[in-house]
Parts: sequence; C-alpha cells; structure tokens
Amino acid sequence: MSERLEYKSLLWLERRTYRTADRVVVSINESYKKKALTRGNHKPENVTVVGSEPDTGRMRSVYPDPRIRRDAFFLLVYFGIMTPQGGEDLILEVMNALVYRRGRSDVHTAVLGFGDCPDRLAILQQQCHELELAKWVTFMGRADKAMPADYLSAADVGLCPDRKTR
Repeated sequence: MSERLEYKSLLWLERRTYRTADRVVVSINESYKKKALTRGNHKPENVTVVGSEPDTGRMRSVYPDPRIRRDAFFLLVYFGIMTPQGGEDLILEVMNALVYRRGRSDVHTAVLGFGDCPDRLAILQQQCHELELAKWVTFMGRADKAMPADYLSAADVGLCPDRKTR
C-alpha cells in the first residue's frame, strides 16, 4: 500500500472512531487532545488527557551514585515501557553506530523499564547480544521508585526513540 493511501485510510479510520465516541480519553498529551477537539469535533468537556509522565512532585533531581555511569563519559538513559511500536530497537542501532562505526567507547546506555508484550525485553536483550553491545548497554528491568530520579539525574541524554511519522 502506498504511503499516501495508507495515510488516507488512517484518517478515515480516525474520523469514524471520533464520530462514534461519546467520550475521548487520550493517554498521550495535550496535542492529541487538540486533535480530538479539531479533527474529531468533540467538546472540551468530553476529552480528557491521562498523562503517563513521572510525578515531578516526587521525582526530583538527586545526586546519584557515580557507579550508575559505569565509567562512561556520556550516559544515555531510556525510561519507559518497551513495545514493538515504541522504537526501543533504535537505541541499539544508535549504540551500534556510536560504538562500532564512530569508535566511541566512552558511552553507556541504561534502559529502565520492561515490555508490555511477553518477550519484548528478551528480544531487545537478544538483539543487544547479537550486536555485541552488552559492554555499552545495560537493561535494568522494571524500575523501583528511586531508579528514575537516580538515572535521569545522572544522564547526559534522555532517550525517546519514537520513529519519525507524519
């Protein structure tokens, strides 16, 4: 299917979905609420944003344990739920390019979180092993309450591996 035809099909589906909905709960952010209001022609009182970001009242910058950096000059951190459409495999592609094509041995990536599909984390760990990146990428698994603040405070770069879309 051509990209243009696929885009039109998605818009058609979106319009039909909005048309049949009495209430819209958006789990991303205000920009998606705006789409529900404009393209979906819904009233503001019928659209709710349910964010999934960390509670900034509890998660503050801390002075993290220096061992988190694993002696790397640059620390990259991903914190989230890993999904097939989430693009976390791009983290491994970037690390592969940094380490093997650009010769950067001074970087490390910490991946905090888990997969919402049964083997998502295992698939990413296998890909990491196949790319021989275990020295530069650490999968921390499900984060406890202190880990996000510790790792994000230590990070030089926070990763959001969303693929580019229209």
